[in-house]
Amino acid sequence: MEWLTEPRRAYVYRVALAVMAILTVYGVIDSDTAPVWLAVVFAVLGLGTTGLATVNTSTKTEGE
Repeated sequence: MEWLTEPRRAYVYRVALAVMAILTVYGVIDSDTAPVWLAVVFAVLGLGTTGLATVNTSTKTEGE
């Protein structure tokens, strides 16, 4: 997947984590199922696990 560059992956990881946190706070999903939904999202996108990925991806833009 050429379009899924490192900065784009970093963006997707962080947005997904923020969305799950917001959904959990507002009671849309409970805290027990939030990690499961994150795993499903990342499996569908083929992105792997979130913790390791957010640490190991850069936030630099493609031109830097």
